[in-house]
Amino acid sequence: MRHSPRRNPGQPALITYDKVGRAIGAFERGLVTPSRWDAYLAGDNAALTQAERVGLATFVRTGCASCHSGVFVGGQMYRRLGLVAPWPTASGSGRIAVTRAAADLFLF
Repeated sequence: MRHSPRRNPGQPALITYDKVGRAIGAFERGLVTPSRWDAYLAGDNAALTQAERVGLATFVRTGCASCHSGVFVGGQMYRRLGLVAPWPTASGSGRIAVTRAAADLFLF
């Protein structure tokens, strides 16, 4: 998992198996399951507080669920932001920062 010596001569590897393992471990230690969200998805409507149910209704009503859905409420693919309203800042321009492809502007 070392970067090509031609790309980074004399530089230490930015990505190593050790770093990847530590990152995955940190992520997994943050997982909380079974959670109240899991119980709600299993049909227990009382698992969420009233405020959480209101927030979920807003999340669904305003269209967030069109991209962020499923058990993990995570996006399943890259989506373009700024379609409904202009993207509010010049920073955070999306995948273009990685790919340098104009088509990836505001794609998150």
